[in-house]
Amino acid sequence: ITVAYCDWTQFPAYDDAMELLQEFGISEARGGTWGLTWQRKTRFYGCATMDYEDGMLLRMGTNWDVHHNYIHNVVDGLSSAGMNRSVGVRIHHNIFERVCDNAVETEQHARDVHIYRNFFLDNLDTFSCQVQGVPFPGPIYFYQNVLFNTREHAERWAYANVVGSSAFKLGISLKTWAKGKNAAVSKTGLTAPEPGWLFFNNTVLFSDGQIFNPLGNPKEPIANVLFANNLFVANHLAIASNEKKGFQVIPQGRFRFDHNLVAPAGGGKTGPGSIAAGEGGQALTNVSAIGWTDPGKRDFALQPSSPALGKSHEVKASPVKAFRDIGAIQSGDTWFPPKVGPLAPE
Repeated sequence: ITVAYCDWTQFPAYDDAMELLQEFGISEARGGTWGLTWQRKTRFYGCATMDYEDGMLLRMGTNWDVHHNYIHNVVDGLSSAGMNRSVGVRIHHNIFERVCDNAVETEQHARDVHIYRNFFLDNLDTFSCQVQGVPFPGPIYFYQNVLFNTREHAERWAYANVVGSSAFKLGISLKTWAKGKNAAVSKTGLTAPEPGWLFFNNTVLFSDGQIFNPLGNPKEPIANVLFANNLFVANHLAIASNEKKGFQVIPQGRFRFDHNLVAPAGGGKTGPGSIAAGEGGQALTNVSAIGWTDPGKRDFALQPSSPALGKSHEVKASPVKAFRDIGAIQSGDTWFPPKVGPLAPE
C-alpha cells in the first residue's frame, strides 16, 4: 500500500498547545503539565473513545510506502497504533511539522523500518522507540533526515513537560516492564534485533533541548544501537539524572557512537559532548564550526571549510551505499526540503 502526496492535519492541536503554554507563563521556574500540551489525548484523561494520538495511519501491514506527505499541527504523526505490527515500511520524503508528541513511533514490535530523507520541524520527541514487550522492534534504519526546532518552539516547549524536546526517545520504561506480562521478561542483556537500530547521516539542529530522552536503566546498555556520521547540535545530550521525575542520563557505553560531529546550540552550554561524538568524532565548541551555509534559513549545505566534508565512514549493514559527508545533506543533493502534499510535482 502506498500513501503519498497527502496533506493531513489535526489543526489547531499544536497552536492550542502553544497558546496555553504562553498563557500559563511556562518557564524553568514554573514547569508545564501534560494537560497543556496533550489535552487531545482523551484516553490520557480516562476517556475510552478514539483520540488524536492515533496518527495518520492505522494498522499498517507489510511493505507500506509512505512518502511526500505533509503531516502538520498534530499530536502524533505516525503512531504505534499504525506502526506496531508493520513490516518493511518505508517512510521517506515527508515533512512532519509542529507535532505535540512524537512524529514517528515504532514502539512495541515494528520490524524492518526504514525512515529516510524526511524533514522534522518543531516536534516534541521526533522519533520514539519505547520497547514494551517481546519481540523487540527492529531492525530500524534512520538516515539522511533533518531535525530542526525553531527558537520559538525551543523556548516554549523546553519546560512544557517533565523532559522537554528531544530527537530520540529510546529504551524500556521500567514502570511499564514491572507489571503484567512483561514482569517476567529479563531487563538485562538487552539487544536490538540484527543488524540493530542504526541512526546515521542525520542532521539535528535544536535551539534548545536535548538529543536523547532515554528510558529505563541508564547503567544497562542496549546492544546493536549505533549513532554514526551525524551532525548533532543541541544544548544537552540528555536531561541530567533526576529520579523523582524519571530523567535518565546517557553514560559511556549505553549506545555506540561513531564519527559524529557535535556542538552546543548556545554559548555557555555543554552540548552533546564527547560521548555523542564517539570514536573518530569531534565535539566542537560552537555551532558555526559545523560549516553550514545558512542554518537560520534552513540551508544545511556544507561550506568548503566544513569538517564534515568527506569524513563519513561506512556503516556496516546499511541498506544504502556509503555517504561521503557527515550529516544528512550530501554535496549536490537536491531533495531537501521534500516537495510534499497534493500540489507537489511528482
